[in-house]
Amino acid sequence: MSGRPSVRRHGLALALGLALLAGRAAAQHESSLPELNPAVQTLLKAPYLSDAERRRLKVEHGVWEDADLDEPVLAARAALLSGRYTSDALTNPDALPEDRAEALLRTGEARQALELLAGATSLRALRLIAEAAEDLGETARATDAINATRTRLEDITALSADEISEGVRTLLFASRRGPQDLPDFNALMQMLGEARKTKDPLSWRIALCEAQLLWEKDNPGEAFSALELALSLNPKAAETLSLLVQVTTAQMDVPSVMARLETLDELAGGKSLDGSLALARLRLYQRDPNAAMEMIDAVLTLHPAQREALAMRAAASASLFDDAATERDLGAFAKAWPGSAAALV
Repeated sequence: MSGRPSVRRHGLALALGLALLAGRAAAQHESSLPELNPAVQTLLKAPYLSDAERRRLKVEHGVWEDADLDEPVLAARAALLSGRYTSDALTNPDALPEDRAEALLRTGEARQALELLAGATSLRALRLIAEAAEDLGETARATDAINATRTRLEDITALSADEISEGVRTLLFASRRGPQDLPDFNALMQMLGEARKTKDPLSWRIALCEAQLLWEKDNPGEAFSALELALSLNPKAAETLSLLVQVTTAQMDVPSVMARLETLDELAGGKSLDGSLALARLRLYQRDPNAAMEMIDAVLTLHPAQREALAMRAAASASLFDDAATERDLGAFAKAWPGSAAALV
C-alpha cells in the first residue's frame, strides 16, 4: 500500500471526526445548570391558562411531570426533548410527524424520517428534510427544502419565534454546502433577536439557535451564554445540553463535561445516545482512540447508521493508524451518508 493514499484516507477520516468535534477554545465556566427562568415560572402560574395550555407549556419548558403526558403528542415531545429517541411514545402515529422524524434522524434512520415527512410543509419539517436528504445524497430534494425556507423567511410577520428559529437553522445547515450558500450571519442574528423581542421572549429555541450560530462562527464564549439562557428556559432539552457539552469538551473542562453527561443520562432514563457520543468525542480529544472506539461501537450496536458514530469511528481508526479499519469505516460512512461523505471529500 502506497503512503500517499494512506495519508489521504487518514486525512479524510480525521476530517469526518473533527468536523463533528468542532474544536474551539473557550474560557472555563461553572458546570451547574441554571434554574428555570423566573418569567417562565410566573407564566406557568398564570390563572388564565387552561389545564391543557398549562400542560403544553410545562412540556415546552421542560418541567413536565408524568401526569402531564397523557396526550400522545405531549408524551412524544417530552421523549424527544429529553433524548429518549427510541421511546414507544415516538412510534405512536398520533405523535407529531416532525417529532417522530427528528428522533429517527438522530438515530441514523434518515430514510424513514423522509418517509414520515412526505408532504409536510412546516418550517421544522423543511429543516429535517433538508438535513436528511442532503446527507443521503438527494441534493435536489434538499435544495427544494432550503429554497422553500428562504421564501418563507422573506415575510416573518406571520411566523412564530420557534418557526423563525427553524428557518434560520435550515439556512445555517445550507451554509455548509459552500460559499454560494453562505448566509449573512449578522442578519440571521438580528432576525433571531427581533423574534425574541416581538414574538416570544421565552423561546428557548431562539436562544439555542443563537448558540448554534455563534458556535459556528467560533464564538464559544457568547455561545455558552446563549446556551445557559436556553437551558434556563428549558432545563430538559438534551439538544441544548449536547451542544453545551461540545463547548466544554473543546475547552477540556472534563469535570463539567462529566457532570453534563450524567444529566443527559438522567434525562434519557439510562445510557443516552447523546451522552455516549459526547463521551466518545471527549476521548478523541484526549487522544484515547481505543476508549472512544469502545463508546462508538456501543452506539453502533444499537444504531448501525448513526451518522456521528460512523464519522468518529473512522476518525478513531485513523488515529490508530489502522489502514484496513480506516478504509472499512470510511466505506461504511460513505454508504450510509453519501451526501456527507461527498461534501467532506
